[in-house]
Amino acid sequence: VLVTCISVTDDFVIIPLHPFFLHSPSKDHRSNVIGNAYYDDREPLLFYVVGIQTSSLLAVYQSDAAFVSHAVNAFSGNAGMDLFVDLVVYDDASLLQKYLRIENLRYKAKGQVVPSGSLRRYSLSRLPVEAARFDGAAGQMETFPMAMSHYLSDAVVQNACINPRYSGLPYRYAYGVAVKRADRGRPGVWWNAIARMDGLERKKAGEWAETGG
Repeated sequence: VLVTCISVTDDFVIIPLHPFFLHSPSKDHRSNVIGNAYYDDREPLLFYVVGIQTSSLLAVYQSDAAFVSHAVNAFSGNAGMDLFVDLVVYDDASLLQKYLRIENLRYKAKGQVVPSGSLRRYSLSRLPVEAARFDGAAGQMETFPMAMSHYLSDAVVQNACINPRYSGLPYRYAYGVAVKRADRGRPGVWWNAIARMDGLERKKAGEWAETGG
């Protein structure tokens, strides 16, 4: 599995494992890692929760298949019962496999519509309870608990970030490069705006763009 990011709080390291796998090592030394990978939407998105104090795997959660571009933040809530993980995700790995190539960056993806990324919050609920279940089963569980998710914004966003003072803590605003609403779905349009996403109210994202851009 190709890991693209991790999230860290004071107590946990959360590793999202999307269904993006490597084929057997290629004998062709000209091939790159991405060219030797494949995405399988039949497999779930997994979350490995590692305890910092114990350096051990505490629990594993699963959710619907998604490609994780990068992590924005993670924090505990509900008196430590839940863990919230905010990620920028895509429906598949085509952004990495197909679009982020030199020829596409130079020629605006040859008139194709670039995939839409979104900021999504995953809830890893009842962590102490699930950690006890995981430990009792010695990690040998037939199914993992579900990590429910919802969108934090309507923005088509990439490279979202927050004020670093709130890393590992609840926060309100996130910022990222985005596609202007008027340009969404237009072939050959890349990120051409900055979006501010309100994770508290989940209202329409504010956006700034160059006039005529």
